[in-house]
Amino acid sequence: HGVTGARGVMDDAENGFSWQLMGGLGYDVSSNLTFEAMVRYQDVSGIELISATGPKTTLDVSSTQVLLGARLSF
Repeated sequence: HGVTGARGVMDDAENGFSWQLMGGLGYDVSSNLTFEAMVRYQDVSGIELISATGPKTTLDVSSTQVLLGARLSF
C-alpha cells in the first residue's frame, strides 16, 4: 500500500458508506426447540487510506457471514 520504512502509518480519517443485508429462517423442531439459520452480508465502500509517506489507497471491504443456531424456550 505504498508504506515504506520500518514503521508505516496509515491515516484512515476518511468516511465510507456502510450497509448490510440480513435474512434468516427458523424451523420449529418441537414446541420449545427451534433451529435457526441466518445469512448477513456487510459492505463498506470508498475507504481511503493515506500512508505517512504520501501514497493513497482506496479500498472496499465486504464480508458474508452464515450463522447457525438453536433456540430453546422454557
